[in-house]
Amino acid sequence: MNILHIYSDWKWTGPSEPILNLCIGLKQTGHNVSLACLEPPDELQTNSFPFRIREKGFNPILLRRSGKLSFLFALMENINRIEEFIKQNSVDIIHAHTSLDHFIAAKAVRHLAKKPKIIRTNHKGFQLLPSLITNWLIKYKTDGYIALSKDLLEVDRKSFAGSIEKSWSLGGIVDTDKFNREKMHDDIRARLKINKDDIIAGVVARIQRHRRFEIILSALEVLAKEFPNLKLLVIGRGTYQDEILTESAKEKGLQDNIIHIRQRLHDTDYAEYLSVIDFGIFLVPGSDGSCRAVLEMMSLAKPVIVSRIGILPEIIDNEVNGLVIDDTPEQLAQAIRNLAANQDNRVKYGLSARAKAIRDFRIESVAKKAEEIYLSVLE
Repeated sequence: MNILHIYSDWKWTGPSEPILNLCIGLKQTGHNVSLACLEPPDELQTNSFPFRIREKGFNPILLRRSGKLSFLFALMENINRIEEFIKQNSVDIIHAHTSLDHFIAAKAVRHLAKKPKIIRTNHKGFQLLPSLITNWLIKYKTDGYIALSKDLLEVDRKSFAGSIEKSWSLGGIVDTDKFNREKMHDDIRARLKINKDDIIAGVVARIQRHRRFEIILSALEVLAKEFPNLKLLVIGRGTYQDEILTESAKEKGLQDNIIHIRQRLHDTDYAEYLSVIDFGIFLVPGSDGSCRAVLEMMSLAKPVIVSRIGILPEIIDNEVNGLVIDDTPEQLAQAIRNLAANQDNRVKYGLSARAKAIRDFRIESVAKKAEEIYLSVLE
């Protein structure tokens, strides 16, 4: 198959990595895969989506960025660019990842005698909100629809009242080879000045008000005397990080229990830093609705405590590969106590988490499911 993915962003954030991993998997399966994305503000920027695409051996189709006054001109130019690419490369499938991508795809194929099939993925951890344009796209310009979970798919089906016909749930994707505990170095704990007996809970998230850090710190405050060797490793930054994390921890007397990685980490460093945790905590999905950090922890054989928000309770099976709770300080404290006090549970849940990540979320598995979806739509 000739497959074109469109993602109208240049930033290495949100769905960027899952989209690229899916394209890598489809290419490894033997398909011709192309990626269209926005041009970056700086061609030399190494932490951009186009740069990462090139690193993996793809030649991106760069779409024009626009300001408020030039939006329509850029949009028409991008539609024409995609239309020309489709003509020259006999594209079979267009996979759109945002509403703007979907609109560009719909307009690009309107004059073609042989029209590619259009697949749309909702990457959000919540329902796709109806609007005049979205309703038109879903009803008339969608050959297949994908949501990140069965529950989210059911919600979207109801929102669009029968307009979604061929549809599937397809969860997140993770490089289980890169996030492999057996490949990690042993000196990371020493580098972070973590003692051998310390128990490390890990959080990977932008430090923002809605990410429930106050609940995490309240739970740690409850457990501080019971588990003096319990530490919280936070990987992430944010505009209000001092207020939300540093100052709040100090007020609760927890400043010595917080390890905060503020700098941007290279991919390899990130995986190694993440590998030092004993279990993860993830209470709110971020801009990537598939909760990529949870999948990465699972791939590293780490159990994860999650809330019942969004896709999280579908990723983690309670008391199998982690714990599912209501996001209150009391329930979180009890869940942390469960894992901190019981190494056998941590090991058992962690091995189960790794097994599920390999079975359901590794690149090869998700690419195979996507391939089946494309073939179904083509039939």
